[in-house]
Amino acid sequence: VTLPALSPAMAADCIILDETLNTKNISRSIDYIEDKNHTLTIKTVTEDNSLAWNKNNKPDINFGYTHSDYWFRFTICNSTEKNISWLLEIDFPPIDRIELYLPDTTAGYVIKRTGDFLPFDSRDIKYINYLFRVPQGPGPMTFYLKISSIDSIIFKINMLSYSAFLDRFHNDMPLYWIFFGLMMIMSLYNLGYFIITRDSGYFYLGFFIITYTLLEFNLKGFASQYLWPHAAWWTNHANPFLAALMVFLITLFLSDFTGIKMPWIRQDPNRPAIFIWLPFLAIAASLVLAALSLIINIRHSLMLVYALAFCNITGASLSGIYAAYFRIPPSHQAR
Repeated sequence: VTLPALSPAMAADCIILDETLNTKNISRSIDYIEDKNHTLTIKTVTEDNSLAWNKNNKPDINFGYTHSDYWFRFTICNSTEKNISWLLEIDFPPIDRIELYLPDTTAGYVIKRTGDFLPFDSRDIKYINYLFRVPQGPGPMTFYLKISSIDSIIFKINMLSYSAFLDRFHNDMPLYWIFFGLMMIMSLYNLGYFIITRDSGYFYLGFFIITYTLLEFNLKGFASQYLWPHAAWWTNHANPFLAALMVFLITLFLSDFTGIKMPWIRQDPNRPAIFIWLPFLAIAASLVLAALSLIINIRHSLMLVYALAFCNITGASLSGIYAAYFRIPPSHQAR
């Protein structure tokens, strides 16, 4: 998409671009403005001199969970006498919508849109992070960026040369795949042990590891690329759903490990009722929350998952202290 000519204002800092570019974090040289009412357009931010732009002075950009849109601007100065092609990176895959406005040869702007609300094919370069190709001639160019996200807004803006990107790709990808491979081996080990021993604890732990691996796979951007590239809705809802499922599985595992039975099963008469009902309530709440995460606001479902995880950790810790110091549980350790 190409927009007509506007009158761009330069950012406060001019970021130098030359042939020595490798990888450069330019987050400290970014100006930003908050759009609480979602009314600003590229015409407004380039022509309205009354707008109060703020300078980002941190090595990253962090606005947390917000309902606002954010506009950014930065100026790149090509100090050479030749054209240089480079890459702009936004390194947080869960961002919902990104619009990059690149100056074109007619003094207008070319818009590049992407984000995890859009299919993976919308990305300029097919990679887990958001990468944009930027061809630039000699002299300064001012770029504008619009970010909107239901998820948290926290990222770095980096400039990379093509060779730096290839070096990083070849160095980082093997580490990612080793990590995911080890996680799958651990899950298969536990599931295999369950088949041999019929011990349900291994079953719960094996599926917990699979769920955790899927969550990391989605958070890092791999799932959008390899598992569901056209399922933008699921990409966003998968995070709270999988997190709630993790709480469900780890609660089942801990209950099994400490010898806690469900309330309708005959109990040890010496066990306090709270240690019987708390795991049951956590299991029920996690299943309800997993279902709700598919229909309610993503931000709300994430907050509920965080609260449930905190309560679950607290309850599990109390149950563990009771099992360890007040009685010997019929757990795996005692068999």
